[in-house]
Amino acid sequence: MGLPGRGPSGLRAGEGVEEAVGDELALNQRWETVNGLRLAVQALQRNHAALVAEVRARNAALAVMMQNRAVKVAKESGEGVIEDTIEFVFGQGASEDVEAARILEDNARAQYEKAVREEQELRDSLRSETAALNQATSEYAAALAAHANHLLEVAALRVHFKANLLYYMQAIWSHTFSDQLQLSVHRLEAPALPLAWASYTVERVARCPPRSCPSLGISHSKSSPTSRS
Repeated sequence: MGLPGRGPSGLRAGEGVEEAVGDELALNQRWETVNGLRLAVQALQRNHAALVAEVRARNAALAVMMQNRAVKVAKESGEGVIEDTIEFVFGQGASEDVEAARILEDNARAQYEKAVREEQELRDSLRSETAALNQATSEYAAALAAHANHLLEVAALRVHFKANLLYYMQAIWSHTFSDQLQLSVHRLEAPALPLAWASYTVERVARCPPRSCPSLGISHSKSSPTSRS
């Protein structure tokens, strides 16, 4: 049973329709928000994948530079007095190669650390946007379920009105003033209905037909003659 003055779902006339229209506007706005967040998350995911690949490449390059420097340092430490004298006279030797390897290693390490920081910042942004997307998706799903319930209530209210239309019309007519009824119909023209005339002739007959005469309730039956004692 519905509330007094309400339908079976507890809605007043027009209340569910207004809520359904408002729900549609809110759903459109929520969907735009969800779609925008989804696009942002997809873009961040692509950028993050590219940064992860860059970090791996920088790490591999740093490992190569460290290996080269280690080889050059080991080569320099294994040289003898003769090699040191030749390098001093001609002005070139393994020390310059070691210094160059160290510079290249430091540069590779700086680029690797920069890529790692950018990857961490982008990962934090991706985590934040993903959480916002999940929250917006949950809110959109809840709003969509509420909108579906409102549509169902409106449909149930329409079925209720159609099934009880005569009762509602009687209630409206019983609460309508006679002057209001006259004002609502005083401009209407009544249709002219053609009158079909019929004439009848009554004649007196001498005897009623057997099937049309009323029965007097006297039954006739044959009886056998009785013998006197």
